[in-house]
Amino acid sequence: MAITLMKPDDIRQAANVTTYAHSKITPLLIWLACLCVAIVMLVHNGPHFHPLKIFAVVGLLFLFLFKRFIIAPFQSSNWLVRTAEDGLYVQFRSYLNYRWPVLTPTVAFIPYCDIRSARLVRETVTVPRLDRQNASSTEFHRYVELELISSTESLSAALQEERNHSPPDNTATYRDYPVTLKVPPFLRIEWNVRPNARTFLKRLPASISIHDPVKLREDFTNVHGLDAKQQEQRIRELDRRGRRLEAIYLAQRVRCCGLTEATHYVDQLEK
Repeated sequence: MAITLMKPDDIRQAANVTTYAHSKITPLLIWLACLCVAIVMLVHNGPHFHPLKIFAVVGLLFLFLFKRFIIAPFQSSNWLVRTAEDGLYVQFRSYLNYRWPVLTPTVAFIPYCDIRSARLVRETVTVPRLDRQNASSTEFHRYVELELISSTESLSAALQEERNHSPPDNTATYRDYPVTLKVPPFLRIEWNVRPNARTFLKRLPASISIHDPVKLREDFTNVHGLDAKQQEQRIRELDRRGRRLEAIYLAQRVRCCGLTEATHYVDQLEK
């Protein structure tokens, strides 16, 4: 058997299927709590002006703009992995882009016999901050990494096509790529879903070797000591992770250029 690409509607219904999806309750509760705080601030001191009311209005606008993070988990497209008896389905389109029409395959079926090993990868990533010069922020990511046996050319092409996908006009785009194939044959799935990654690994067949977890560190801030080729690779990798604004900001720093030139430079790297 080999990796098969398909659309979500082509997935056959089967028994004993476990779905790994993003939480619905947690983001909803956070959104509702912030909404309640904003309303309380808005009605504070009745009709009289108060500085808190300015923050309340800004908060309500923020909640409105990010309502998609609350709506997306309740869509049928909110799933990342589905395990069946003979393999697993991996959806590489972000659940946040649920409004995109499904015109091309966005799901890969990977038979268990095509998976040699799996492991948990914890990664610490340091990226430049956009709101403060020479400052950085630290992020923590968790992946399930699968070592594949069969050819990954078709899957790699599908992942690249998804990255280059142009949605219809007026359709919001989230540069969120939960599945990557940076170094074939290792497929990485960013695990922000439930059940957790350890549970998923325990449920894999015994034929798949489960390696010990590893910890990695990526730093996208200390690039001035690198040569031009290495700096280019760091900027491209930052953009590949969906951090386009940070990639443009980093290009401005290392090339000492303006915003327009840095944006054009990152565009050329992507092509």
